[in-house]
Amino acid sequence: MITKTEINYLSKNDVKEINNALVPTSERGFLYEGGIDFVTYGVAYEYEDLPIKDAIIGKAAYLWYQIASNQYFVNGNKRTGFTAADVFLRINGLTLTTNIDEKQLLSSAIARGVYSVESVRVEIAQYIK
Repeated sequence: MITKTEINYLSKNDVKEINNALVPTSERGFLYEGGIDFVTYGVAYEYEDLPIKDAIIGKAAYLWYQIASNQYFVNGNKRTGFTAADVFLRINGLTLTTNIDEKQLLSSAIARGVYSVESVRVEIAQYIK
């Protein structure tokens, strides 16, 4: 069984590299670099009261929600949010099994304010294997 001390986290640089991989060179960069500092630091303190698997899912939801709903990057915030959550899940032994259409719909709903972080957590939990 995994213990909470075994959760692997993404660094600010990891998230920046994810964004760089998703957008053209001319559209890279931060609009609000401090936001990514806040998210990558703060994720460690979210959902700590849950069992390990649920905590990992909640933390992934937090990453996706925060990045997709805020404009931290010049471009690619929704894609970066999803990909950061997906990578976070994978480095912690979980696989997200959603198709591209579901991913895009959820990211758009997050960005429009339709979903809360808790709603995202519930959605992710449905697609974990």
